[in-house]
Amino acid sequence: MRSLLIILFLLTSAAQAQIVNIENQRLQAKENGWLGSIGLNMTYIKNTREIWQIGSRVRVQYHQDKHTALWLSELNFVKAGQSDFLNNGFEHLRYNYELTDSGRLVVEAFRQMQYNKVQKIKLRSLFGAGFRYNVIDRDSAQVNLGLHAMYEFEELSNEESNRHFRMSSYLSFDFQFNKNLGINSITYYQPDIANFTDFRMSNETSLRTKITEKLDLKVIFRVTYDEKPPEGVPQNTVYLMNGVVFRF
Repeated sequence: MRSLLIILFLLTSAAQAQIVNIENQRLQAKENGWLGSIGLNMTYIKNTREIWQIGSRVRVQYHQDKHTALWLSELNFVKAGQSDFLNNGFEHLRYNYELTDSGRLVVEAFRQMQYNKVQKIKLRSLFGAGFRYNVIDRDSAQVNLGLHAMYEFEELSNEESNRHFRMSSYLSFDFQFNKNLGINSITYYQPDIANFTDFRMSNETSLRTKITEKLDLKVIFRVTYDEKPPEGVPQNTVYLMNGVVFRF
């Protein structure tokens, strides 16, 4: 039990949030071409029981003039003996087109598939479109606003299914203190368009420090609130992770 608590605290503590933070996953591309990053972690402990922890995160982005395509994939799994404590993942595809020469006003379209055993989400499928506006664009600071409409279908572990048209708005900022230390934070608000009392909110803040030119250490803290979660799932969830990210 002690070993399991150590793993959950240091690597993937608590439950994965329902709202996927896409803004924090963007790769800043000033030139045409490909960018990407891969994050991997795996832990094995054997004492009174076997404990496995495996996680992966892949980001691939292609930028050409006013066009940008982004693909994301993430999987997380923790197993102790015969019990699965954390099992979730998602895939996300997004297309951006810059409406202005400055690139500060962008139209976006996206498609996402997600599952989360802890949150009792067997499948969540959504697609949508909207706008993103770059309020501040400097080498050391970025501030962005986003507003989207999306259709969401989800199937829960009890075979119940839900369909919603939601608004998804966000405010994000990224600040680089110096060449080695930076911070990123984003807040989402996602109400049902037909019923604003059914909403989700999420904030994710990450602190990054450079180890080498290609390798970063990250500490990520995320908290979410779901006004109407599946039965048996708490309204608040918390997620804490330490990890390394390799950029290519």
